[in-house]
Amino acid sequence: MTRRTAKARGGKKRNGDAAPRTDGAGEPVPPTQQMPGEHGVPSSGDDVPRMSISSVDDVGSGKQRARLERVERHPRRIGVIDQVEPRKELEKLLEVASSARYEQRRHLDLLLRSKAHSPDSPGQDTSVRRLRYLWVGLRSARASHESSSTPRARRHWTPAVAVAVVVALVCAACSTRIGLPLPKTTVATTTSTSVPGHHHQVKLLPALQVVGNTLELSSGRRFVMRGVIVYAMPFYETNGEADPALASVTEDAYAHRRAMFARLKALGFNTVKIPVSSSIYSGDTYGLDGTSAYLARLRAIVNAATTEGLYVVLCWSDAVGEGYSVITEYSSAFPMMHAVALMFADNPGVIYEPFNEPHEISWDQWIVISEKMLQYWRATIGYRGVIIADTEGWSWAFDPTYVSALISYDGALLGQPNLLIANHRYPNGHVCFCGAERAWWNSLIGQYIGKFPLIGSEYGIQDVVGPPELAWGQGLLTYLKDEAIPSGFNGALMFDWNWVVDSNTMTDPTTGKLTAWGTAVVDALATPPSKVPAS
Repeated sequence: MTRRTAKARGGKKRNGDAAPRTDGAGEPVPPTQQMPGEHGVPSSGDDVPRMSISSVDDVGSGKQRARLERVERHPRRIGVIDQVEPRKELEKLLEVASSARYEQRRHLDLLLRSKAHSPDSPGQDTSVRRLRYLWVGLRSARASHESSSTPRARRHWTPAVAVAVVVALVCAACSTRIGLPLPKTTVATTTSTSVPGHHHQVKLLPALQVVGNTLELSSGRRFVMRGVIVYAMPFYETNGEADPALASVTEDAYAHRRAMFARLKALGFNTVKIPVSSSIYSGDTYGLDGTSAYLARLRAIVNAATTEGLYVVLCWSDAVGEGYSVITEYSSAFPMMHAVALMFADNPGVIYEPFNEPHEISWDQWIVISEKMLQYWRATIGYRGVIIADTEGWSWAFDPTYVSALISYDGALLGQPNLLIANHRYPNGHVCFCGAERAWWNSLIGQYIGKFPLIGSEYGIQDVVGPPELAWGQGLLTYLKDEAIPSGFNGALMFDWNWVVDSNTMTDPTTGKLTAWGTAVVDALATPPSKVPAS
């Protein structure tokens, strides 16, 4: 049976999306906003208004707080602050910094950051440009400090720190007027990039571990992954260019990430899988302003998910496009993997799936690149957490001899293995998960459940082979719920939550409501928080 060749691209793309729905006042309602009867947190997607120094005075008002929230979701939209003579502007900022009000300190942070991001213009005062460059260095240094601090510690500025920073900025801004040299400032280069708008403590989840063939929490209780795949980061390109559909979907997911993850948690999911790509990371096809910006966006998305209590699987999808060339090009993803792993070193809620669906390679080739992947993660990066390894043949195939060898190799690196083996599946023309299709599944995967640490890291109802088959998906879900998971299968991640091209999407791109496939997944796989057993 033929496996599709461009699954991640979602089939034929269309350049435009359906018009967004609106509320009674004509305001757009984001697709990820909660539906009636669900417990998600709504989020606004309005444009950010132009900000000025005068807005500091009324920062405590409800209207101003709403504007600040919009700024948090769209940090790159902040415009140039109204042109004010630098000394007067900085005196105003100093006055704000002296206040103990948290809202004002946060607004100060936003004002200075907007100055740091505003473009140079011929008429702009030299001291303002110097102020901006110093601020970039201070922000980077602060990010470096935060990355080395205890993750549970509060990271809000105190009034004393804010005063010290503003005094330094005043001196720098005024140095051109009185002939003082500008202090040398080094912009730190760190993978733990400060995230614009991130002003709350990241929730740390219990670490996961594979014990024998079972995924467990650090407490020893079994953990079954019940999750969905979310398109939240750009991870492929079409003919060397950004895909407009993917750009639109990921921008929406990023803007409304908190509401989206809150909704998923309320529905009863405990895991999200987010595809990423080293080629997009290094090539910046989607115009995210380089590797640091890509990491900053990824960090904001992951932190939002784990704060809502969702585990995150980060999956590199480069192998989908490379196919057999992954044999020679697999190491090209290592620099990004290293940067990402270091960024989330203190977040046990993040695990990794380094190679999504390698294909057109032999099992002998698969074991070679898989062992080199484990060697890099375990020895070079020093990561000891759970890794999900995809098998060859688009992760449909399974060979107990080669899989056992890889598990043993991981055990030799760590002392005991901490590896899950992925399985993927689509109907590919079968109308039901029954008869010959079910027999084939049993011969490939079913007979090994409980004997190997297996997990379904991607299941959907439409591939490039055949039409969407909802009945097939419902049959698979029933089997997973009633037979596979009770027998030791470690869970399933369903494809996918938010897409606009094919029938795999679980939410309607126009209304945000659950589709028939989404409803089936929620009913069979999700476990509402009220029904989750205590640790």
